[in-house]
Amino acid sequence: MSTLALFSSLAQTLLATTPFEQRMQHCFGLLADSYPQLDLRLTLLNEPDARPQVVLPLHRTSAVWDNTRMMQVVRRRQPVVIDQHTAPALPPSPFTTSAIVASEWQADIQCYLGLPIQWEGRLWGVLEARRNGTFSASERTLLSNLLPLLATAIGEAHWGRPIHHTSSEQQLDVRALTHDLEIAPDVTTLLTTLLQRAIHSVKASAGAINLVDREHGEYRLIASQGYPPTAGISERTSWPWNVGVVGRVARTGKAALLTDIAHDSEWQLSTPDVRAEIVVPVRVEGEAWAVLVLSTNREPIFSTRDLYFIQALADVAARPLQRATSYSELLEARMQLQQTLASLPLGLALTDGEGRILRTNPAWYQLWQIEQPADETALYLPWDILPLLLKRLSHPLELTDFFAECQAQPDETLELALRLSEPLQDLKLRSTPVKDAQHQITGRLVVIEDVTREREIDKMKNEFVSVVSHELRTPLTSILGYTELLLAREFKPIERQEFVQTVYDQANQLSKMVDDLLNLSRLDAGQIKLNRWVVSLHQIIREITKQLNEMLSEKHRLLIDIPEGIPPIFADKDKVRQILTNLLSNAIKYSPNGGQVALIVRELRKVPPGAPPLPNERSVIIAVRDQGMGISEEDLPKLFTRFFRVDNSTTRKIGGTGLGLSITKALIELHGGRIWATSTLGRGTTFWVTLPIATELARRG
Repeated sequence: MSTLALFSSLAQTLLATTPFEQRMQHCFGLLADSYPQLDLRLTLLNEPDARPQVVLPLHRTSAVWDNTRMMQVVRRRQPVVIDQHTAPALPPSPFTTSAIVASEWQADIQCYLGLPIQWEGRLWGVLEARRNGTFSASERTLLSNLLPLLATAIGEAHWGRPIHHTSSEQQLDVRALTHDLEIAPDVTTLLTTLLQRAIHSVKASAGAINLVDREHGEYRLIASQGYPPTAGISERTSWPWNVGVVGRVARTGKAALLTDIAHDSEWQLSTPDVRAEIVVPVRVEGEAWAVLVLSTNREPIFSTRDLYFIQALADVAARPLQRATSYSELLEARMQLQQTLASLPLGLALTDGEGRILRTNPAWYQLWQIEQPADETALYLPWDILPLLLKRLSHPLELTDFFAECQAQPDETLELALRLSEPLQDLKLRSTPVKDAQHQITGRLVVIEDVTREREIDKMKNEFVSVVSHELRTPLTSILGYTELLLAREFKPIERQEFVQTVYDQANQLSKMVDDLLNLSRLDAGQIKLNRWVVSLHQIIREITKQLNEMLSEKHRLLIDIPEGIPPIFADKDKVRQILTNLLSNAIKYSPNGGQVALIVRELRKVPPGAPPLPNERSVIIAVRDQGMGISEEDLPKLFTRFFRVDNSTTRKIGGTGLGLSITKALIELHGGRIWATSTLGRGTTFWVTLPIATELARRG
């Protein structure tokens, strides 16, 4: 490999982002392969002007080195050359001026070359080489040209070490920053304080501080100062870390000094006034948690001494940042837990071993329907809550016995189903032991859940199964009975026709029941789609009147009141027919003593009393009124609930599954309309329906 090619490979290795020790081993491995006759050693200094503390033998580790010459290089900060030639040992360069050449040559002593690695007055280490015979010109040139690259690599690996050669003002800045960071209450305040102190310390024109999100591979701007609005520094809150200098520092945790940003391909900020930048990480356990950016547009530009000092400031902030981040995470977790407990529909009470309440959430008192006392920590379960519930408890001993059993069996999880009256309420209590870090029982967690709704649903489902079984049995009995007669014997044509018609009617009733169940299932799955168009209510009402006339008895009178000028609606014609047919057939069915059944249609101009909130659009309002049994005030709110049927002897004779009104309500609301009912027990019921008028806005929809 040529000397130039070897130097190129060495430069790429030294400037890579891999760990420092790994780069050094690879670098001097290349040298050993190209110059096997050389012995090489690199000695590092942890602090400026300190005695060497770290020695890296790079190959031929069994060789014995004399530290006398190396210490001579450290003391004088000049190259030491021992060679059989008295000519200048090294080519002139800033790193090899005034080399010290041995005045005497001894043939039995190896040739020696000791080179100080320094930059801007700071000594970073010593590079030593020795061999049998004189050094070639290419060897001396290559080793001397490696010195600035080694200074960069070593300095980068040791940024943030204690800096002693700082001005008194900078030392005051470090102490002041340390104090300010100790009292910073949160991450944002801490990083803003670091930014302001860093800008002041090196007299930067502007600066920004970013928080690194390693999980998502990005960094987020926390604070900035001094940048003009056109810089774009605050246009986004987050940036990906795979682009730009800041992203590279966030990924690698290695600082960067940009002395001429115009020639840096990774520089991102569009601010023409900026000439140089310092970008340093705030590192916690070797990883960048934050990135500090300082910019300047003045002379003199930033130096490596400024870079080292700012990195030292950033390292001062590392431990406070870790503490503030942990505190913020704990605080956020606590807030999330508090919000979760506050929004839970379950009531929670934490008690100590004696039953004293330590903490509750809002739902605890809401579910008991009692007021929260000013000092709940003075309450004991169940004794202090029992007097407030006595009027609602059918069996007070159930509650006291439950908590007594919890005290008697502290290791067990116990449950109790409790029913309260006035109003009716079904509660479920669950008491679980609570243990500390040593697995010792410290108290109990009592959970209360309102299961009234679930019990009602279970009851309705049981009733539905019972009703459907009954409703199915009746037509099936008729179908089986009549078909059995038709198969067993011959009948006159008139009788046979009557039997077949009965079988048909009963089968049709079964089909309607199955349709109701299927429609309910489709509504739940969102599978019912509306085929909406401009529809005339006059036409729909004429079509359903013929069908309803067959249901009317001599005791019923059907009144239809719809003005000629009523505007068309924007709806699914078949679904509207189903809605009106269901409401009118119910009106006839639940008026067993006859009376008038009225269908009244108007354009909605004034909202009738008792109506729910209605959509803000032009609508027609349809009223279906009967003079039948009516509905009690207690049952009226449950009218559109699935499987609900008014429970009295008359309704049991009429039959039905309790799904018709629930399906009707769902179809109306799919159109954007509303349905509600008003009723007087024993005098009749009125169902009100609104449907949208076919305006241009409604059709666009």
